[in-house]
Amino acid sequence: MPSLYEWAVEGSCLAISFLGPDAETHAAASVQAYKKMGSPLYLRDPREQLSVLGAWKPIAGGPMPATSWGDGNQAPCYEPIFVYGCICQKPVAVSRHITALAPAASAAGG
Repeated sequence: MPSLYEWAVEGSCLAISFLGPDAETHAAASVQAYKKMGSPLYLRDPREQLSVLGAWKPIAGGPMPATSWGDGNQAPCYEPIFVYGCICQKPVAVSRHITALAPAASAAGG
């Protein structure tokens, strides 16, 4: 994640999804597929996932069940929740943002 963060321009967003700890039980076939490929799969709860994000700043409420994504008018989910996601952003430096707005503000006023 640090390499992607350094590469991205300020204000960039990153959408990430991950499997929570219940995936071992409720998505066993997916977990086994990763194991067969020799690809590590780390099951983390949403709070643990925050530590992996590094300098990326979660927006829109941080990690949440994938079933709650959308327009907010979702029907209740009665299935086990094991997929989570969040949208993160590389913050814009405040001083750079203010400097960029200054010429536009003075042009609008005069």
